[in-house]
Amino acid sequence: MDRRIKIGIPFNYNEGWIGGTYYIVNLIKSLNLLDDAQKPEIIIFYKDQKELSLLNEINYQYLKLEKIKTWRNLSTLERAVNKVSWKVIKKNTFEVRPKEEHIDILFPANNSPYFKLITDKQKLFWIPDFQEHFLPIFFTEEEIKGRKKYQKELLDRKVNIVFSSNSALKNFNEIYPNSKNETSVVPFAVSAENEYEKIDIKKLCKKFKIPKKYFICSNQFWAHKNHITVLKAVKTLKQDNINCHIVFTGNTTDYRNPNFYQSLLDFIEIEKLSSHVSFLGFIDRNEQLKLMSKATAVIQPSLFEGWGTVAEDAKSMSQHIVLSDIEVHKEQCKENVTFFEPKNEKELYNIISNFTEKKPVKQKNDYKKNQIKFVKTFLAIINKCQN
Repeated sequence: MDRRIKIGIPFNYNEGWIGGTYYIVNLIKSLNLLDDAQKPEIIIFYKDQKELSLLNEINYQYLKLEKIKTWRNLSTLERAVNKVSWKVIKKNTFEVRPKEEHIDILFPANNSPYFKLITDKQKLFWIPDFQEHFLPIFFTEEEIKGRKKYQKELLDRKVNIVFSSNSALKNFNEIYPNSKNETSVVPFAVSAENEYEKIDIKKLCKKFKIPKKYFICSNQFWAHKNHITVLKAVKTLKQDNINCHIVFTGNTTDYRNPNFYQSLLDFIEIEKLSSHVSFLGFIDRNEQLKLMSKATAVIQPSLFEGWGTVAEDAKSMSQHIVLSDIEVHKEQCKENVTFFEPKNEKELYNIISNFTEKKPVKQKNDYKKNQIKFVKTFLAIINKCQN
């Protein structure tokens, strides 16, 4: 290639939606699988140095960091000139914002005024899912209106949109059948670097005070993640004297439902389940992966997903996953999986009970194929956007 494609990435470390952050980190790491000539230049736009902690572990040769600037970065003279030029030609002479020649593609694009000088043709937007259309009970009326307004704006501008699953694309086409947008699907893969394998599982279990045998459910504590069905299954398992332990990890704050986490704690106290569950909160990523890899099985009971990181993590380590049978999960997992109806705690009870007696069979898979497919599909879409 004559020159490297320049991809600008607005980056925001957000524990409130860590899946979005991991998506970007996994994408950049996966680019290392490409031949050198194919590797794009990545420009990370960030606001605060503290946001870059996860990026520090990325060893990608063509990664550049660019702090988002404000008018305060201009000199007094430059500001004065801008004031005059704006009055005369409605345009700044000195710009702090990236211009259209600064990058080739902005992904995932957003409507921030900071990127106003980047043309729509250069922007690739990402819509993870349409949960607000199908589970409005988990959103405020204001948030639903905001999301739908944003989606309508993308339709009106006919911008390029990428989805993480065919399920999400199908939802999009059903909701907006007259869309003229160019759409693509890029099922993402996690970067399986296996750093977690160096961690001593005995020390880790001792640290978190969990037993040798356990199941694990790693999700943000949001209502649609459906933790309550797992706890109801544990309640029945306890009543039937079936010895099992479930480890829960994830951020405990649900901005849409501030009382959700406490409601789970109340259920545990009322049903006296504290000796059967461990709530670890948001823990180190490698420690989480180590616990997942050594669990009897991973449990993912979510009612709605775009393309779940938890399922990809399980696939990357050839771990068995007990998965809610929503459409996107069936698209995402074809092996090492046992499906159950997401609100059927009796069915989940039977699965956990069976796996307590006999561990699930785990078929080794070559996850690198998923990683290569992810990054090559993404790059093909980037190239398509430029034509």
